[in-house]
Amino acid sequence: MPKRHSLLCAAALCMPLWAQSAATTLGFEDVTPCATPGTPFSCTSVAVGSFYSSLGVVFTGGVASRSHLAGGFGNFGPRVLAGTSGATNLDSLLGNSALLIDSSSSSFTIATPFDLAFSFHYASADGVTVTLTDSTNAIFTSVFGATSTALGTGCGTNSTNFFCEWTTGSVLFAAAVGGIKSVSFASTSARTFVDNIIYSSVSTTPPGLPEPGSLALVAVALAGLGAASRRRRT
Repeated sequence: MPKRHSLLCAAALCMPLWAQSAATTLGFEDVTPCATPGTPFSCTSVAVGSFYSSLGVVFTGGVASRSHLAGGFGNFGPRVLAGTSGATNLDSLLGNSALLIDSSSSSFTIATPFDLAFSFHYASADGVTVTLTDSTNAIFTSVFGATSTALGTGCGTNSTNFFCEWTTGSVLFAAAVGGIKSVSFASTSARTFVDNIIYSSVSTTPPGLPEPGSLALVAVALAGLGAASRRRRT
């Protein structure tokens, strides 16, 4: 009897519970239009607002700004990992745009709360406080220090560029209930940039369900196993 049960279970799709991670990245590329791409100071710094509405994300406060590398305002770049003296260049990872915390704070809401992880890159002369709010309005806050004391540190000999030293930050929220529904960045002045905001959720949905034809074959196989079992008993 136990052997027959194991055979039937194998044929009947004893499906495991899949644990997958679905990640979303907000990189702010293409938010800021350029009148003449590649020409310095030809790009417009604009509010992010509902640019990511297709992802269920809406921003309040904060503008997307281009780096000098794309002919932008020269606000940041070349971007390097803080403390590496330019050895680790981040331009290829972070692209040409970033979120400027322009009014001392910027926040965004997410239509579908995330429940697994949250991280970001940032450059700041003053430090930044990040607050996550869950579905019950409980908050999870972390404070991150300045990436350098001098705005031009890490920029080499180019004194016209600032905010060159970048680093990563993450906020833990294991006790959150119902996932995180909003995120806020706060700084003491408009001297903080944030980029590559990444949040993720756990999905228990299997990667694919069987086709109807496959289910029909399973049914036939089960019927055959049952008939064979009855013949053995008789």
